[in-house]
This record gives sequence, structure tokens and C-alpha cells, in this order.
Amino acid sequence: MPALAHEEHVFKAPWNACADAVKTQQCSYTNVNGDLLKGTCRVFNEALMCVRNQPIIAAENVTLKDVTEITVSASLDKHGGH
Repeated sequence: MPALAHEEHVFKAPWNACADAVKTQQCSYTNVNGDLLKGTCRVFNEALMCVRNQPIIAAENVTLKDVTEITVSASLDKHGGH
């Protein structure tokens, strides 16, 4: 029986990153190597997922500033910028 490459996406981090977000909100997640992927929440298969739109930041180069920027942005977006 052949396996379909896109039958099921088992890496849930892109969806989890937008679980409590709104469309176009900034988001980020890490892959299994610890690399940071940053993007915006987009609708995919009727659910929001984080779609990368910035260069991948290798795990060894991730800084506190990289993580804080997304956290602060997400907090502001969720509460109407207040």
C-alpha cells in the first residue's frame, strides 16, 4: 500500500502556535531541532496555522529578543493593542 506524502501532517507546532490567535497575528514555533520559525497565522484546512514568512533562526542563534518580540506582539494583538 503506497504512503501519501501529504496524507496527514503529524508535526502540530504550526497549528498550536495559532491556537489562541487571530488571522494575520504574528506567531512562532520551534522545530524538532530547536530552530525558531517566525511568521503569521493563516487559515489552512479551516484552521489557523503559523506560516513562516521570515528566515529560519538556527537553534544556536535564537536570542531572548527573538522570543520576546513574538510574545509581546501576540499579547498586544490579542488585546486590541492595549
